[in-house]
Amino acid sequence: MGFVNIASEIFDILTTVKNAGGSQLAEVYNFDVAGPGSDTGYPYACVSNLGAIEDPLDSANNKALYTFLVRVVDVAKDKTLTETRMRSLADTILVELRKRGNATFGGVADKVFPFKTTWKWETGDKVPARVLEIEIIVQQSHSI
Repeated sequence: MGFVNIASEIFDILTTVKNAGGSQLAEVYNFDVAGPGSDTGYPYACVSNLGAIEDPLDSANNKALYTFLVRVVDVAKDKTLTETRMRSLADTILVELRKRGNATFGGVADKVFPFKTTWKWETGDKVPARVLEIEIIVQQSHSI
């Protein structure tokens, strides 16, 4: 339980998005990457662990909150096209994450809290990149 199982479930959901018909997601990584290594690997998504916190003196439930970050990155050779594609991709990913069957990430989590999303631009060596970050907080109880 914990980081491994939750990250695997998030990765599987993103892989579902990648494999869906008409999806524009080229690659999915189960770890943070600086880039896909080729121009054909955009847009890509990666799952990163951000941290965890446990409720103090909570021996009855042993609750922990795990935080993950999904980064979706696309290069912006054409900013209008990139923005349109990224907005559509963001909607697709968020719809998949919100599906009833994913409410507990396949039973791995007790609760998945509402998502926090952040949009930004990053400048690289060649062209700017459009980045969507989705912060996911998951509650999981552990038995002793």
